[in-house]
Amino acid sequence: MIREKIARISYYGLVVKQPHRGWKITEVTEELLMKIFEIRELFEEHAMKKAAAAPVEHSIWREFDCIRSELTRIKRNDPQSLAGAIKLDENLHDTLLRHCQNRYMTMFNNMCHILIEYNLRRYEVSKERILIGLNDHVVILGALLARDEHAALDALRLHFRHAQAHIKADARNLTS
Repeated sequence: MIREKIARISYYGLVVKQPHRGWKITEVTEELLMKIFEIRELFEEHAMKKAAAAPVEHSIWREFDCIRSELTRIKRNDPQSLAGAIKLDENLHDTLLRHCQNRYMTMFNNMCHILIEYNLRRYEVSKERILIGLNDHVVILGALLARDEHAALDALRLHFRHAQAHIKADARNLTS
């Protein structure tokens, strides 16, 4: 299982094999993460527009409703659960991009999840920060389920601004 994870990470250039020495993690910098967010935002805005245009009977609406229910449960019962927050973040963004049926978007999204989880586990994440992410997701899903594309896009952009601010703060804390 560990070798499989390393192979997945190496595909994205996040680890490199050193002859006779094993694997080495490449540096995950603020600059790298910001560039990835630029691409991720483009992909997810496109996916959000496609999702908002899906017919009422499409299965994506049931999936979004299930994710919102799980978000509500975690906020109520275990708001400090980093693992739960990471899983729900992954689930929401995967559901959005899967609807596009574009394997390149899916591959890029998988790399993003690896980097996000690595970055979150690298730093101490506060309860406040977890709640901000959970609340962002609730707003995004509420707007989507209300079929309000503009509000959903605004909420997604705010979610990305929050995530970028956290990454910048993490990078400052690392260098201070």
